[in-house]
Amino acid sequence: MASLENAVPQDAHGQIGSLERRLTANRIEIDDAGDLKKLFARLIADIIDAAGYSRLWEQLKKALPDYEEEFDQTPVFWGLAFDGIREATLFRLARVYDQDHRALSLLTLLHTLGHHKSFFEDASVLERVSKA
Repeated sequence: MASLENAVPQDAHGQIGSLERRLTANRIEIDDAGDLKKLFARLIADIIDAAGYSRLWEQLKKALPDYEEEFDQTPVFWGLAFDGIREATLFRLARVYDQDHRALSLLTLLHTLGHHKSFFEDASVLERVSKA
């Protein structure tokens, strides 16, 4: 945190000020390990979906030269398909990197984890692992 404190202007009391309030506002309240698991699952799903859609878009783009005749027979369909796949990829990535404090994103997950450090103490981790 020392590097963050040096990079962000502090008030007369040494507080980080509005950044500190924003970080606090970005966390999600969780009650137990089940809530934490749900947060991870939602973010992981978006990340995996984005990667899958991106890979699909790239593979279809690579197939264009080999299947030019087939693509040319239904250009409207393939145009819409390419646009939809690209938009699905961007939508998932936008959710993952959303900066809004109400969004479930990497930012809010990190702030939530920082606020709930007790979930990562040795005893808590061992308990969750033994249940898995």
